[in-house]
Amino acid sequence: SLSLSLSLSFISLFSVGNTVKDIITIEIKPKACFRTAADKTLTSKYPCCRFCSTIESRHLNGHIRAVTRYCPRDMFSGDCRGVSVAVSRLLDEPLSYLTVHWNGRRVFDEDRRDITAMLAVTGFRDRAEFVAIVTQVLLAPLHQGKTVLAVIEDAQLCNSLSLAELNEVDRIFVDAGLDLDTEIAKWVRGHSELDPELSEMIQHVINFTISVIAQDLSVMISLARTASGIRTSPGPRVSYKNQEYKFKVSVVDVELKSVKKLPMYLKQEQREIGLMIESKREKER
Repeated sequence: SLSLSLSLSFISLFSVGNTVKDIITIEIKPKACFRTAADKTLTSKYPCCRFCSTIESRHLNGHIRAVTRYCPRDMFSGDCRGVSVAVSRLLDEPLSYLTVHWNGRRVFDEDRRDITAMLAVTGFRDRAEFVAIVTQVLLAPLHQGKTVLAVIEDAQLCNSLSLAELNEVDRIFVDAGLDLDTEIAKWVRGHSELDPELSEMIQHVINFTISVIAQDLSVMISLARTASGIRTSPGPRVSYKNQEYKFKVSVVDVELKSVKKLPMYLKQEQREIGLMIESKREKER
């Protein structure tokens, strides 16, 4: 799981090139498609990803005026159609999950929602080109043959325990007079002196923190158009209707989270699941 975390950190393997002047940077927060590996039975009975249940919870509590049509299940579908739908819906409702920069200047976000103006500034010929290029980049094999979305999905699923079980691990360490964050830091550096049973518990906690990281990280896409037929430097490329783009993909916000937030995650999880079930029952009446 640590190697998975590192693969998230170092998936930025490509350079757009120093000779390119105009750079389009697109930030996407795919959000949480999965809550934990332990909730698969629940989500098969109440089919709703973590993002959608959170949005519904906020809507039911009056924190937001409406739910969004964007769903991470489309983004993590693994197929072109699903990812295209996700990108298109983020264009219509960017919220805080899609921003576009042109040479470092923000030109599209939740407060700047003029798609036509953004396309004109960045040089995309139409909406279809934007969606197609971003979709191709997100589905390009980058890390050991996997797409960036597949790596993030693996990370979201790497936790095998429920949050209640993870809180029990926290209690065991507290009762033993041990600080989990300190012990994790020692474990990562290879300086841990814990017995095998506690070391295994540490691994479960690290898996949890990785899954939490993967639920709220950002995918940064840098694009640069290339002249037709000219290859000034190596690197991955995508194209749409004879226009080629060099691209770079980075994943940011991948620092390990403090396990002191475990109780907060448990309460949030229980609240969201309860509201999700309540909402489904209301719809079935």
